[in-house]
Amino acid sequence: MTDDITINQDEIDKSLYIRDGMPMSEEEVLRRRGEVERTFLTTSAKEIAVMSIFAALMLVGFGYYLIHQFIYGLTDTNLSQKVFWGAYITSFVFWIGVSHVGMLISAVLRMFNLKYRTPITRMAEEVTIVSLVMGAASVLIDMGRLDRAHHILVFANITSPLVWDVISITFYLTGSMIFFITPLIPDMAYYRDNLDPEKHRLRVMIYKFLAFNFKGTPEQYEHLNGKIMERLKFIILPVAFSVHTVVSWIFAVTWRPGWKSTIFGPYFIFGAVFSGTAALISLLVAFTVVYDLEDYITAKHIRSATFILIVTNLGYMYFTINEYIIGAYQSEVEEMEVLRQVLYGDQSLVFWFIIWITMAVPLIMNFYLIHFKDKKWVYIWSMVASILVNIGAWLKRWVIIIPTLRIPVISEGEDAIAPQMINGSLYPYFPSTTEIMITIAQFAFFIFFYWFLNKLIPLIPIWEVEHEWEVDGLVDGKTPQRLHEESWGQYDRSFLHGH
Repeated sequence: MTDDITINQDEIDKSLYIRDGMPMSEEEVLRRRGEVERTFLTTSAKEIAVMSIFAALMLVGFGYYLIHQFIYGLTDTNLSQKVFWGAYITSFVFWIGVSHVGMLISAVLRMFNLKYRTPITRMAEEVTIVSLVMGAASVLIDMGRLDRAHHILVFANITSPLVWDVISITFYLTGSMIFFITPLIPDMAYYRDNLDPEKHRLRVMIYKFLAFNFKGTPEQYEHLNGKIMERLKFIILPVAFSVHTVVSWIFAVTWRPGWKSTIFGPYFIFGAVFSGTAALISLLVAFTVVYDLEDYITAKHIRSATFILIVTNLGYMYFTINEYIIGAYQSEVEEMEVLRQVLYGDQSLVFWFIIWITMAVPLIMNFYLIHFKDKKWVYIWSMVASILVNIGAWLKRWVIIIPTLRIPVISEGEDAIAPQMINGSLYPYFPSTTEIMITIAQFAFFIFFYWFLNKLIPLIPIWEVEHEWEVDGLVDGKTPQRLHEESWGQYDRSFLHGH
């Protein structure tokens, strides 16, 4: 594999598969499939040891602190009638934002038929699924009283932005599951038929269920690629955009300083793609290095994602400046108090950390990264930059929510709000130990669940990759996918023209 990532896409594709002027042999294809199979069919002691740490964090956060909060209510937190949203809703907005990247990147790359997208689409889509689960969980945790969760449906008020949010997230999760499961079917059918049913009894049962009686007929492939994926990739985009737009409206339609903004829709969408792309880059690098998947996920994939990160970084910086400069120009008392907190008040350390360390520094790193030729440094720099971005993404949601809620908005008697703020009577809030431990458990759950999901299914859509190899003439012989479909007497690759 070449270390030079400055050559064009066609050269990169050929350099991966054609050695000394010869396409890949059947043995080479089997070796590469084996690399992917080892990631989900075997589990090392090191993996178990690392995941045990995250399992322990989940056990502490969910097994003790969350149960304790369910028993004693939100008195376990430092939330109040004044500051009624805190760390949990910060996490909710963060997770919903991260969830955008999977379907967004996968759908856009499928639309433009960019072949380098094939190995990374499943990993991106998994980010969406796991993040949406965490986002929904954050709302339930914030409710405190789960015995009343059904009230969301029973007493729903369609004029409430909170109900809009429930509807949009439900649609998005449903569409995302279909978008994720549909291209998974041929791989499930392959391992349903090729795994030892005695050694992998449970896996075969699961794969049989997820394969939906798939037999690789031209009609089934036409339904899978033509009727479902071709349509869904256009449908999922507006649904994805609507989700974070509606999340932003929860704030924007509320009469609160710092939230009364018409740009919150695109602002939140840019922030979502920004943080989601960073999360995807972190996972791509981690799984590529740990499982040695450089035959599938190359430095070019990381660099391509970095371009998205640069663009969304610049856009997010623009919206951040816009968010505060308008309030400063209007000079309303409440708006100026928000600015005071974040620019030089008790929230300023967090704010300036976000601006310089998690936005400016990663932007500079990424501009340098796209010119690197050594893949080792591409992996190192992209991992550091993406982690910084995600730290800043969570903190940025904090800065949007907390400073606003700390400001008194209802005067007592004839006193105006301004004298109250001049006297420094801001409502206090800092997460309690319960909130901190549950938030840490959420991040641990994301990592653990993502790892567990990739122990159940191949994280690379092998059937798509092998079909593309054959269509492009990169294989000297037959791929395992082709042999499998020929065993059904159904092999037909005509559906891949234009794929």
